Amino acid sequence: MIYQTILLVSVCLTHVFLASCGSPVHLSIYQTETEWVDLREWPSGYPMLTNLSHPADLEAAQLRELLQNIQYRQSALFSFHMGKLHSTFSEYQLTLLASELPKAFGQALPEEVIAFRVRNEQTGHLYTKGFGFIHEQELHLVIQELQQPDFYSPNNQTGPPTVRWEFTPQTGQRRFAPRPGSTHDFPHWIITPISKRSSHGLS
Repeated sequence: MIYQTILLVSVCLTHVFLASCGSPVHLSIYQTETEWVDLREWPSGYPMLTNLSHPADLEAAQLRELLQNIQYRQSALFSFHMGKLHSTFSEYQLTLLASELPKAFGQALPEEVIAFRVRNEQTGHLYTKGFGFIHEQELHLVIQELQQPDFYSPNNQTGPPTVRWEFTPQTGQRRFAPRPGSTHDFPHWIITPISKRSSHGLS
């Protein structure tokens, strides 16, 4: 009993410590020692959108399909050539997020975003961190850290990756631009439309 109590406290303190680098947590949806899905305030440093379409009723299968179609390219840090397309999320991440994100969207308030931090594999040492929200029938996804070494893992032997990357919009997708017609966009912020069959409850 004492061991279980100590373990629970350790997990909670770790989550609080890791989350302290981001915006305040309003509600935890999913939590392990190094992974989470939760509701938060709008993160600082990003252009703010108001009147988000939350709460929203999204189907897990459709959300998985939306995430599965989000891809990116990467290159060496000082190279101008972007490489081949890669899926943003691994099979493990797709399964976890498709399970937990619908719960989060169903409870989110119009001023909240859904933040997440998930490992690439269940026992892997890399993780991806970001946040998402729904605005005007579209899913917005912002990736803050992509496949970064998990420095909290005792088995981690890797250093920071020496690559740069950017989302590569597929059919119907686009990267976020602060103004219509702007030539500047956010390479790590992608927008994808939500079909009507998955948009029950959106306004």
